[in-house]
Amino acid sequence: MRLAFTFIFILSVFSSQCQSNSKVFVLVKAMLNGQELASNMEQKINLESNTIKINELKFYLSNIQFFNNQELVWSESNSYHLCDIFSPNSKLLEFNFQKEMNFNKIVFCLGIDSITNVSGAYGGDLDPTKGMYWTWQNGYINLKLEGEINDELTTKNKFSYHLGGYLQPFNAIQKIELNVNNKKSFNLDFNLDKIFKSQIFYSTNKIMSPNYMAVELSKIAASCFRIE
Repeated sequence: MRLAFTFIFILSVFSSQCQSNSKVFVLVKAMLNGQELASNMEQKINLESNTIKINELKFYLSNIQFFNNQELVWSESNSYHLCDIFSPNSKLLEFNFQKEMNFNKIVFCLGIDSITNVSGAYGGDLDPTKGMYWTWQNGYINLKLEGEINDELTTKNKFSYHLGGYLQPFNAIQKIELNVNNKKSFNLDFNLDKIFKSQIFYSTNKIMSPNYMAVELSKIAASCFRIE
């Protein structure tokens, strides 16, 4: 009888712990001109004669935290996620809380911090074979955007933006704060319209190393995130 009671007690505690766990799901999407990007998709923006084709879009989201007002309620350890917009498995992020928590803000970084950059290459999403690592000197590419544009106002066709850098004055990592209102699942949209309407886009079709324009375009990219 005593053994049965002990078993029931352990089972109830285990069940209680399982129920106390809470999961939050975040779906990362890329948007252009009001539409979600699909692989090798052409999108019209600005002028009727303009078409943009995105061939590659990858970026790192790191140091993810949830806040309730100014109070930090949860922080992810080893927080590095490589989001490949054309790879569905990399766009769904799952966060496991130990208990039910109230939060109204998510804070994260676009890119990889300087400590990780100088510590050398890692595995998982930080593996250099993912195509997001330059060299020990330059470190990780925070955001990679490549594609083609057909635009009668400019002669350039292909564009390649590899944004990164962890040393001043070209530290390109960006901190982002967004309100979430305690949602257990939500979309994190990355709207590229601002990038393609920026002066930098019309000034150059290539950024391949840490520099002033990489930092400025990284700031614009950070402002492209919103919660839906």
